[in-house]
Amino acid sequence: MLGILQQYYSILHPEVRMCLVTSLKIMRGKEVVPATAVLPVFLKLFKCQDKELRTFLHGCIITDMKDINKQSKNHAINKKLQNFILGMLQDPNEDASKRSLNVMIELYKRHIWNDDKTVNAIWAGVEHSNPKIVANASKFFLILDYDHQSESDVDSSEAEDAADMLKHHKGSKLTKAKKAYLNRAVKS
Repeated sequence: MLGILQQYYSILHPEVRMCLVTSLKIMRGKEVVPATAVLPVFLKLFKCQDKELRTFLHGCIITDMKDINKQSKNHAINKKLQNFILGMLQDPNEDASKRSLNVMIELYKRHIWNDDKTVNAIWAGVEHSNPKIVANASKFFLILDYDHQSESDVDSSEAEDAADMLKHHKGSKLTKAKKAYLNRAVKS
């Protein structure tokens, strides 16, 4: 089934492609097929023009990587897939590159791939020739609101900014997390 999907995905009817991908997902869920065989095929399918299929594949990849790394990090599979996704970032197909970058960013946000190699791969997106990929990668580095800061990371300039934000938001609603962050920043 993998061979058929890899060779003929461009000429298959979209409904047939979706059925084959769903079948692979089910087989992957029952551990019939290894992740190192299925996930690269899913990533290659980002090149097809079917938006619904690409969205479905994105969700499948994220869910599968979350399940693989649920108990403990599976470094062997992670390394192979990170290398494959890094290669996909250099793909001339804009959709494939953009989706691959989005997969890496999503896995980082979910604390599944939160290592230096992932951040460096996302940085490669900042240096990409496509402006949409550069924008997505830059947005990742500009926002950086992924709960990785500890209290020692907050310096005095951030404390002043937080104090200004706290004064500015006196009348508006703040979430508990934002209030706690601002209060810690003001105290330090």
